[in-house]
Amino acid sequence: MLSMKLTVESFAHQRQVDPRQFLKAAADIGIPKNSVGDSLTDEEQNQLLQARTARDFAEQLNVSPAQLLAELDEMGMAKESPDSYVSVEQQWQRESARPVETLAGETGIEIESLLRKLEEAGRPNPSAASLVTPDEWQKLVPFVIAKTIRAIRDYRGLTRAEVAAEAGFSERHLAKIEAGEIFAGGEVAAERSKGEDLPEDHELEEVLEKLARALNSTVKDLKGNTETARLARDARKSHQHHVAISAMVSPEARSGFAQIRERYGWTMAQVMEIAPLMFVLLAEGSLTRRRQRLQELQTDHDSVKQLQPFLSDFRGRRAKEEAAIQNHNLRDDRLSDAASADPLFTYLSELARTVVGDADLDSVVDEQSLLRWLLLRGDNRCLVCRQPIKVEHRHCPWCGERIGNAPKGRHHSLPSDQRQEEA
Repeated sequence: MLSMKLTVESFAHQRQVDPRQFLKAAADIGIPKNSVGDSLTDEEQNQLLQARTARDFAEQLNVSPAQLLAELDEMGMAKESPDSYVSVEQQWQRESARPVETLAGETGIEIESLLRKLEEAGRPNPSAASLVTPDEWQKLVPFVIAKTIRAIRDYRGLTRAEVAAEAGFSERHLAKIEAGEIFAGGEVAAERSKGEDLPEDHELEEVLEKLARALNSTVKDLKGNTETARLARDARKSHQHHVAISAMVSPEARSGFAQIRERYGWTMAQVMEIAPLMFVLLAEGSLTRRRQRLQELQTDHDSVKQLQPFLSDFRGRRAKEEAAIQNHNLRDDRLSDAASADPLFTYLSELARTVVGDADLDSVVDEQSLLRWLLLRGDNRCLVCRQPIKVEHRHCPWCGERIGNAPKGRHHSLPSDQRQEEA
């Protein structure tokens, strides 16, 4: 049975209210009615019943009507007087609103950043005490999530390239996520139409699930309301003096970073943080070892008198070596006739032997091959496909890619008969 339509007048009489009161309420809450003879839908009737004057609503909130009117005006819900009506939706927006400073404390994001984004979302001249409605907060959610993702990534010591690869995104796409630019499906579709390599599953929760796995976190972490997120943000604040660096390295060095992460659990950022200290220790150790060798050779030279006439050039070589050491020249060995003599590499090889014992290092000719030898000793397998490889291999014979850089699923790059033969 269809419900009978009621006019403003009949609905007012039914509720024992002055019809003009309902007309004013309808105008205040955005229901277009011109006369008491206009009919009301069931939804409009419900809205009129729940509408309250600003005066009554202020009493419920335990604030003055003037303060409430000022708050509603700032939040874009301006009312003319305490007798103006406030809709049920506007009541909920005000009841659920929270100050910017409170939200900043909960999310760990600077108040200045939230004020700037709030102003971009349409709020004129917000302050730390400004109330943020749930609708306004939804506009800020991508920004908050983006800031939290970046904070957790830094906290984990992961590079953008590492997280993007693990999540199945392009690095460019992750950069836009961290900038708060991409979460809505329409925006992703627009980016895909431009040729950007974006994941097909682009709904917010699906994107967050992939990022959470890549960051060893949870979706709740990424939304910023957990202890992990707080620790990440605090760590990011305490390391604001850190700077980003960009450098080109050899494929072997890049593979070395990947293998260090696999074996020791250290990220590239962690290794780079300690790299200057390790280099200085190695450099000074190499120079000290050369000073010792120079002293030993001098002692031997002085003790064998009959050979001194045949070593007339020793004094000149010694002077050149002393000058090289004094100038911290790490590469040139002025005592050797070999043009390829490298005292720093010699020192690194000696250290390698002290760590792993006597070993055959005939195949080791430079720092890159020494690194491969150290990382692959006792476990001569590709870190990606786990198939047997040799120390001197620069490419995995199974994956066909550089050691440490081969993506999963590339084993079929070799002909089938060759794969069977190698297996």
